[in-house]
Amino acid sequence: MDFAILVEQLDKLIEQLNTLNDIAQEEPQCAYATLVFSLQHKYTFLQRAIKVDPDIYKPLEEALRTLLSTIVGWPISDKLRSLMALPARMGGLGVKNPCETAERENRASKTI
Repeated sequence: MDFAILVEQLDKLIEQLNTLNDIAQEEPQCAYATLVFSLQHKYTFLQRAIKVDPDIYKPLEEALRTLLSTIVGWPISDKLRSLMALPARMGGLGVKNPCETAERENRASKTI
């Protein structure tokens, strides 16, 4: 996968997250479900497909924070964000931080 394609796909994902943020103002549960069961898998695929500096995912993480803030109704601190990244069985929301998972996901795709 080419770097330019990755940037294009990340821009599309950010646009989709911004649209989802608008939906979350009225339907936070639907927005959360869409994020966890659909959009999150799209950026996980991108992380597995091409190895890049994890900092390229910072704009995506900012869009995720904005969406999560809308869903829960208050600002997201760094500590709260790390808790939200935990799986639901551990009290989190299961929304991974793409900056933190990029290298791990890429390694995982190579070992499979």
